[in-house]
Amino acid sequence: MKPSTILRSLSLRIPARLSASPAVVPLPPRSPFDQQVTAELDTLLARESPNLSDHDLTTSFSWLFHALGASITTQKIALESLASVIYRDSDRKAMDQYLNDNAKMLDACNELSDKLEIVQEYVKSLRVVSHMLEGNSEPISSIIVRAKQVLDACKRKCDQTINKCSTSSSSGWLRKLVFRNDASSLSLGSGDTGEILNGSKAAALMACGILEMALSFKSSSTLKHTILQSQPVWNSCSTSMLSSELQEAVNVLARNLRDEVKCIKQMKKVRAAADELKRSCEKLEDGVKPLQERVKELYQHLIAVRMVVLGVLSQA
Repeated sequence: MKPSTILRSLSLRIPARLSASPAVVPLPPRSPFDQQVTAELDTLLARESPNLSDHDLTTSFSWLFHALGASITTQKIALESLASVIYRDSDRKAMDQYLNDNAKMLDACNELSDKLEIVQEYVKSLRVVSHMLEGNSEPISSIIVRAKQVLDACKRKCDQTINKCSTSSSSGWLRKLVFRNDASSLSLGSGDTGEILNGSKAAALMACGILEMALSFKSSSTLKHTILQSQPVWNSCSTSMLSSELQEAVNVLARNLRDEVKCIKQMKKVRAAADELKRSCEKLEDGVKPLQERVKELYQHLIAVRMVVLGVLSQA
């Protein structure tokens, strides 16, 4: 069976044997699933792509929100499509593989939810720092020292937690499955069932992978490097969300606090950095909560698809 438009749109590599014949063969008719999901992806790609190097968190959050939405819609389309498919014995392998990968995608969703919660806690700590430096009067030395201690402590805690999440089994699996050199785990399978399951899986992996990268504190992560090489559709998320605007604001404030501890002068610089940090925190708070809801919704729809597949196998 020839590769579907949905998988071509996601830039998944198709095994060479599928295109080895030199003869020109007309493409088979596109399935309703193919047409609907391709239209959904085209709509996503037509949106303004975020440029995180310009510190545009608002646009980045909006694009991530719609990327998750496209993945959720794909799961809904998959559920509707599976209801009208005639299952064959040859579909068993594709369904077994999907169930295995689905369980890991559910783990990835749980981890992403944990990371988003970490970001929320990180922002709360940073808001404490900015609040300590607010006001018209000149802060005394002890307040500045305390603000720097809180800032350093929250950075260390967040870095440790993010690094722990980044080395977890689900993060490693996500990188391995999405970007492995051979596309055997995302091949089309033997028929419509394989196309639907693998297309919905590819859309979920796209959304999870993008969010995984955006929540990394390491802009030079392996995930980012592989994305930029093999997934052109992901170029819009070129750097880590938190290592752009927020991290820059944190670093500026930390430098100023370090200098001002030694010499309590030019407090305008410290307050300006604190104000910038406060604005960045507000942007993150406004963007993270909707993403948390979308990840939960994606999780629920992955469960729904899983239950349909299990139901089919139980009757086989």
